[in-house]
Formats: sequence, structure tokens, C-alpha cells
Amino acid sequence: MSNRIALVVLACATPPYDQLVDAIRSTWGSRPVPGLDIYYLYGNPHGDQAQGVLSRYVGGRLPVVEDDAIRQIQDVLIAGCADHLRQQEDCLLRKRLIAFDHLAATDRYDLIHTVCAASYVDQERLARYADSLIPRRLVAGAVGIAAKSRTPFVSGASMILSVDIARELGSHRREIIAGNAFGFRDDVTVGWWIVTRISRVPLQTFIDDIEQRRPMTPDHIFVPCPQGTVNYVMTPAQEHRPVPNAFHYHFASQRPLDMVWFHQRYFEGGANEPIDGPQTVAQRQVAAAMNSYRPERRDELVIGQVDDDFLVYDPVSDRTTVLNWSAAAVLELCDGERTVTQIVTEMARAASTPAGDIDAEIRYAIQSLAAQGLFATRLCIGSDPLSIHPHVMDFGS
Repeated sequence: MSNRIALVVLACATPPYDQLVDAIRSTWGSRPVPGLDIYYLYGNPHGDQAQGVLSRYVGGRLPVVEDDAIRQIQDVLIAGCADHLRQQEDCLLRKRLIAFDHLAATDRYDLIHTVCAASYVDQERLARYADSLIPRRLVAGAVGIAAKSRTPFVSGASMILSVDIARELGSHRREIIAGNAFGFRDDVTVGWWIVTRISRVPLQTFIDDIEQRRPMTPDHIFVPCPQGTVNYVMTPAQEHRPVPNAFHYHFASQRPLDMVWFHQRYFEGGANEPIDGPQTVAQRQVAAAMNSYRPERRDELVIGQVDDDFLVYDPVSDRTTVLNWSAAAVLELCDGERTVTQIVTEMARAASTPAGDIDAEIRYAIQSLAAQGLFATRLCIGSDPLSIHPHVMDFGS
């Protein structure tokens, strides 16, 4: 490997991103590759929970990093900005630009590859692709045009920059941030700056070239690499598999276990073929935990209904979860007495459906409700709580 790479995971110390980082650290992030260093990029943690997440990696409570500064503790980078867009809408842009400046200044790397936290990276294939690049004046990845603004950009899910471009973006970060017209879309903001300030191709010509699929030239700066990323956000887990020439797999942020299963099935031990049949170790662990689990909803939850949705308010976390009717029915049956199998049987009876037809759905719903913290009894795999963090429960109709 000739091109040295800094691989930066755009992390966050709040759910579900903390669980995604845990999944990365236990899978592809645990496999060292010569010439490639992995960093986990955060902003200043907001609240005790976020501090607790970061303290696991840095060994203690973190002081606040000053605005626009950065602090490195081993493989963790803390940028001087907010950690989550709820506190600062453009925090992803700030994190990215501050990290570019920091890593470029080390003079250790030829390329900087940033990925979102819901990413699985095949580092060996990334290294092979990186060695095909001349690391000067380029930004490689999936090239697109933002719908509303008609701005060319490279997807922030997987963006590879030559260090000279990263250095230029980092050194102009205050100007880029001040002129940001795209809110939280940091990749579009970066794309706008590159197209209007660095590229030698007129904006309309740039747009026409993308839309008409003309070859990009060095003057464009952008290097299309559509084959490098595979999007598995909406794909069922059983259809996840390695793809020739791909080095980046984008998973649903709400299903961290999908990344773990993908790793265990295809990459554990260096394999590129299934190594454990159709059901992986992680899947068997979940199944075993579910068989002995008697979920019990917490007494303090406040449940109400608005139109067809059920709202579950948790006064402890001050968070509301939205459920559809079937998810709410599952929660109602979770009384601490019924087993998961009994809950499946009762839901099947109510729907006049064979239990086998809805068994997987109901079990996944219970896993998801458990991960939301709605149960007094914890669902554990071995000694660890289940690492899965859903969004709106929506299964069945």
C-alpha cells in the first residue's frame, strides 16, 4: 500500500450512533491494516450520557474543547463544536472541516476518507482502490446533484479527499461555515465550495457533465466512484453480501446489528464467503436470549393515542416513541408473565394469522421496544444489553 489513509468515522455520542461506533469497533474497526489509521470524530459531548459514552474510549471525563479547536486522545478526535445537530445544525460540517485541518497538518497522510457511522468498510479493498488514485486535487465518491439547489456534491456517506484539498477546505473553514446556505447538508456545502472555488469547470457545465454522464477531468476535482459504495439502508439483512470492487457498505443507522451480522457472516477470520451458514453467531445469541425473555413494560410509561398512532411517553428520559397499532398491541401484552412465544401466539390469534407468518416481526418488535428502554426487564445477549436502537415501530398494517 503506497497511499497512506486517514479513515475518519463521523461519530456521535448519542443513540443510535454510539451503538454504531460500538459495532464498528468490534468488527472492521478492530482489524489493523498497514498504512491506514482509523479515527472516531466527535464534537463536545452534550450531557452526562454522552460524556459517559466518550469516557469509555478516552478513560475519563472530557473538558470542553474550545470553538474551532480540536483535541486528539488516541483514536478519538473531539472537535470544538456541538456533537449533534440538535445543538448545532451545521455541526457535521464543522467537525469535518476541523478534522481536515488537523489531519492535513500532521503530514502523515496522502488521502482522508470520511464515512458516516452507519458504515462497514472493507479496508483491504479500500487500500487497493486508494492505490489506483493519484493523491492530488481530488474528491472521490458517489457524485450527485442536490435536488433543490442544483449543487454538485460527493456523498458524505463515503468521501475520499486528497490531503491538499482537505488542507484547503480546513484552512478556509471559517469562510465556508459563514457562507453555508445548506444547513445540515455538509456534503453539499463542501461540494458548493469545491465547484465554485477550486474547480476550473463552470458551474452549469459541471452540472451538465454529471447529468449527461460525461467523463470527469482533473479540472472537475470530483472523481466518480459509484461502484465503491453499496447502499443497504433499505435492504433486508438476508440480502446483505459483499459486492465485487465495493469497499464501503452503507447500513440503516437504526439497525447496528445488521453490520455485526454482515461482518460475522462474510469477514470474520478474513473470509469472503459465508462462514457460519444462514444463521450467524450473533443471530443465534439473539434467538437464545429471546426464548427465555419475559418482557415487562415499565409502569411509569404514559400511553396515548393520536389518530392511528400510539404515543408512549417516558418521563425518565423525557422522550416520546411513536408506535402503530400492532406495535402498541405487542407492548400491551408485555406484562412480565408472558414469554415471547406466548406473545407471538396471542398476536397471531388476534390477527387470524398462523404464528409462523408473524413470528419474526413480533420478535424484532420486542427487541426494538427493549432497546428503546420501555421494559423494566432488560433483554441481554450474554451479559450485555441488546445493541439495537429503532426509530418508529412500524410493522403490520
